[in-house]
Amino acid sequence: MTEKPILLVAAAALVDSDGRVLICQRPQGKPLAGLWEFPGGKIDRGETPEAALRRQQEQPSFPVDFDTFRADISFVLLEPGRWHDVAGMRVLLKLQRHAGDSYGFRFESQGKSVVYSTDSEHDLGNRRETDAFVEFFRGADVVIFDAMYSLADAISVKADWGHSSNIAGVELCHGAGVKHLCMFHHEPAFDDASIEHVLADTRRYEEICRTGEPMKVTAAYDGMEIDL
Repeated sequence: MTEKPILLVAAAALVDSDGRVLICQRPQGKPLAGLWEFPGGKIDRGETPEAALRRQQEQPSFPVDFDTFRADISFVLLEPGRWHDVAGMRVLLKLQRHAGDSYGFRFESQGKSVVYSTDSEHDLGNRRETDAFVEFFRGADVVIFDAMYSLADAISVKADWGHSSNIAGVELCHGAGVKHLCMFHHEPAFDDASIEHVLADTRRYEEICRTGEPMKVTAAYDGMEIDL
């Protein structure tokens, strides 16, 4: 099988003091023209993510460069595998399986913990990899988990696509003693009824496989808020 080329990109969420987020509209003549996105773009060979972001914010790509902003902007590289203190929280990053790499984040503060894990593919047959994610998820109050595919698709026609399944989410979270599994990154082709069907199946699977305390299972939706 021909190996797909890896394309690295950098993107940024720029938020002002009023909570407004800067997004850009893709120009005509480009793929997905007219859609809105965070500022960013491809990382050239030998270029750092910071340099790529600064370049993308300059003419002719975008009319407002970083020097225009009144805020002090700094770029901090967070090393995976070690704890960092960010805005009053302890943050841990974990390298995940995805083309071009992706990272999961664990946030801890005031005795509560949340894991955000998107664009991550899981091979439950790889014991070492599975155990490492179980430890990363260990005892979390909420794990926000990429459950884009069914297990059958994730291990067959969509293997190596960099996403996971509802079944993998239950298995990993059960092993880690997670209190709440929140599935997201839903299959774009699914309508609300399809997502509800996956949610019902996942709750049933969690119940069948449960060996300890019940684990809450939900499907993320626009505007959803979770109180810890």
